[in-house]
Amino acid sequence: MVPFAGHYLLMSNKSFVWLCLLPLVVVTAAFFLLPMVRLVMTGAEGPLGLAGYMAILIEPRYRATLINTVVLAAATTIVTLIVAKRLRWRRTSMCCRC
Repeated sequence: MVPFAGHYLLMSNKSFVWLCLLPLVVVTAAFFLLPMVRLVMTGAEGPLGLAGYMAILIEPRYRATLINTVVLAAATTIVTLIVAKRLRWRRTSMCCRC
C-alpha cells in the first residue's frame, strides 16, 4: 500500500511565490543584467579602465549633467504622481454620484 496514493502533494505558499517569481528573475537577468554587465566591461576596457566611470563624479561638467538629469527625473516623477492622484480622485468622486 502506497502511503500517498490518491493524495496531492501540497506546496507551501512561500515555495509557490518563489516558483512564480522564477521566470521574472530569469528574464530580468537575461535582458537587463547581462547587457548592463557587458556595458560596464566594455567601458572598463578603455585606456582609463574603471577610472573612466569616476570621471562622472569628479569632473564638474559631467557631475553637473548628472545632477541635472536626476533633478529632472525627480521633478517629472513628482508631477506625474500629483496628476495621477488628482485624476484618480476625480474618477472616484464622479463614480459615486449615482
